Amino acid sequence: KRRGLQFDLASNNNQLEDSVSKLGLLHLPQTYQSAYIIDGQHRLYGYSGSNYEGNNSIPVVAFVDLDKDVQLKLFMDINENQKSVSKQLRNTLNIDMLWKSPSCNNRKMALFLHIAEKLGEDNHSPLYKRIITGENIKTKDCCITTENIRLALNRTHFLHTYAKNNEIISYGIFDKQDNDKTMEVLYPFLMRSLEYIYEICTKPWEAGSNGYITINNTIYALIRVIDDCAQIIYNKDKTADAEKIYQEMGNGFLFYVAEVLLELSDENKQKIRQAKGAGGPVEAYRIIQVALNQKCPEYINEDLAKYIEENCQNNNPAAGDLLTRLEARLRELIKNEYESKEDEWMREYVPSKLSEQWVSYMAIAKHRGESVNVWDLITFDTIKELKQ
Repeated sequence: KRRGLQFDLASNNNQLEDSVSKLGLLHLPQTYQSAYIIDGQHRLYGYSGSNYEGNNSIPVVAFVDLDKDVQLKLFMDINENQKSVSKQLRNTLNIDMLWKSPSCNNRKMALFLHIAEKLGEDNHSPLYKRIITGENIKTKDCCITTENIRLALNRTHFLHTYAKNNEIISYGIFDKQDNDKTMEVLYPFLMRSLEYIYEICTKPWEAGSNGYITINNTIYALIRVIDDCAQIIYNKDKTADAEKIYQEMGNGFLFYVAEVLLELSDENKQKIRQAKGAGGPVEAYRIIQVALNQKCPEYINEDLAKYIEENCQNNNPAAGDLLTRLEARLRELIKNEYESKEDEWMREYVPSKLSEQWVSYMAIAKHRGESVNVWDLITFDTIKELKQ
């Protein structure tokens, strides 16, 4: 009834100097329904009947004489607009939580995430301030995720592969079966390998998300390629340690990797930049793999040989020409059918995600002074996404 609340200030000895808050004891009216819980009922109920209900303190934010409409709006704002913990922050927390986990696979995850974070925070790293860590936001220069690097490292042969019961399935090159010891070996090897490439490709490397190297797809690909090269050298000499493998790579493979990046065609650069989803990093990896094999035939393994045989050999030139003409004809038919409808057909038949990609691509092309219209973007891949 707006009589005010009794608040007993604590003694001056218990107050903090220069603080905007005051310490004391607040007395709530001993009247039924004198206070309402706007949000957090489940936490309060969780204490009811527990061993902690009489001795735990629950922090709250309290409002006096708050209008019921405002209470309702507060409740709706809290429950409709709340944000979950981001994947990036969960990854940061997992480093500490899983570092000494009884599960070998969980320890591997923690190690890979720690390597990813350190690559972004170590001022000697070529990826310093280019990896989004903790709750940092994405920028032009800082656009690589720790999750992307973890996924790349998880596909390498640097560490042992474990079954769920911690049994070793296959052995890795640098695994010391102790995260701290493995980190001392693997991190410098990976950082120096990337640094070698950076020193040759400095200009495109520093372009950030405006370029084609320091983006998720390419960094994923480079980690996988570095692993391939290390495997080739290790398979020739099982006694080779991290230093010897790095020196061998520096005498050949890494130089060729850097050359491949500098000599990529505009078409391949565009493919790498535009490749989306889970397949984007893999597509970048395959593009760099094939180009590296052409420049340095020693770079080969069973998986790459099979990929080249199935995807890169022109076994039937006539079929390739036929497919090109067929795609052009389909594009022409769709244009004739929908051109008069202007934007209406896009709203009706083009999925919103694909439409956004097209609009974004055309905006970038216009900024570069290139002439591109929506009909140019209709390909076999996009035709199958159109709504029937």
